Parts: sequence; C-alpha cells; structure tokens
Amino acid sequence: MVSELWGALALETQAIRRWQSRPDALARGLALLAAVSILVGAGQAAAWTSGHLAGSPRTSREEAVIALEQVLSRSPLSPDLQSELVRNLTGWLDLEVQLEALPRPLGLQGSGVLQGLGRALAAPYEQLSAWLIYSLSVFALARSLGGRATLPEMLAASSLYVLPHLLDLLAGLPGLGPLLALGAGVWGAAIYIKAIAVANDLDAGRALVAALLPGLVALTLALLLLSLLLWLVR
Repeated sequence: MVSELWGALALETQAIRRWQSRPDALARGLALLAAVSILVGAGQAAAWTSGHLAGSPRTSREEAVIALEQVLSRSPLSPDLQSELVRNLTGWLDLEVQLEALPRPLGLQGSGVLQGLGRALAAPYEQLSAWLIYSLSVFALARSLGGRATLPEMLAASSLYVLPHLLDLLAGLPGLGPLLALGAGVWGAAIYIKAIAVANDLDAGRALVAALLPGLVALTLALLLLSLLLWLVR
C-alpha cells in the first residue's frame, strides 16, 4: 500500500490503478481521508488555540481588514464595491470582538481549548462532506464524457488527492507556510485530475473538464449570489 501512495504522489498511472482496483479500495480511501483530515485538523486547531489565547482579537481584526483592503486594491472591482466589502467584513469582525468580550464560565483559556477541540473534531467531517459532494458531481460529468469507472472506483481513486495536504500542517510557518499550503493545493489538484483520468479511462482534456467544471460553476454561482447580496444591502 505504501508503494501505491508514493506512486500516487508521483502521478504514476499504475499506482493509482492498483489502488482503485483493490476490493477494499473505497474503505481505504475513506480511511486515508479521515486520517489526514484528523491529523491536519488537530495540528491546525492546536495552532489556532495557541494563537487565539496569546493574541488580541482587536489586532487580528485590524490585520484582516488591512489584508482585505490590500487584496481589493489590486482587483478590478469598483471603489464603491470595495468599500462595501470592507464595511461588511468590519461589521462581522466587530461582532466577533463583542462576542469575545462576553463572560465565559470556563474562562478564556478553557473556552479557547474547547473551541480548538471543536475545530479539530469538525475537520474530518468538513473534509469528507466537501470531497464527497464535489466528487459526485465530477463522477456524473465524467460519465457523460465517456468515463467507465463505477462510483466506488472513482471515489477510491480521487481520495488520493489528500496526500499532499499533509503539508498543511506547516501552513503556520512564517513566510514558508503559505507557499507550502499553496503547493499542497496544486499538487493535490494534479493528483485528483490524474485519478479521474485513470479511473475513467479518459484523456487529459476530458479529465480536466470533468474535474474543474463543477468548481467553476460553483464559483460563478457564488459570485453571482455575492453580487446579489451586495446589491440588496445597498
């Protein structure tokens, strides 16, 4: 099994094919997703708890607003829309600061630990649900493009995308962390597309369409919904 995982990291066709052809491939894929999600979620939750207890909500708020302003300043959005987005974020962050100031029966440290634990426990469920919903749409599209994989085969193969996300444990490192997280995302996407191609016997072009089109549709709908909401609150 280890050789198959290493092979998947190297985008080897035969390694992915051996992984998906195992009788218990789907169970192994689910276990892999859960294990990586729990490990990364626990590490990120610990880092969040440590930073939350040591930092100031007000400082975090100001940093978030400045970061958004810097991103929007390089975007093609109009100045009015940029100001609206900044005002909305400021309102949400002000509410968070007010909630942080409420009395806590367990104290700041106890509440922070519980919040971190909640984040760690929620991580695998969030990861599994997002992967399953997205992969079901990819499966339907791949079949319409001539794919021949069964649903368990495709889910088993696509689960390999999570392997590079072990690097997300290092996302909190100053300077290098964001680059590692970005690299993990690109690497994972490459494995996902390769897995779709191998599982369904599709060429690279059709696999790319099947893997990316649902995400592009979801992003377009989200942007349209955001535009509608911003128009309504004006």
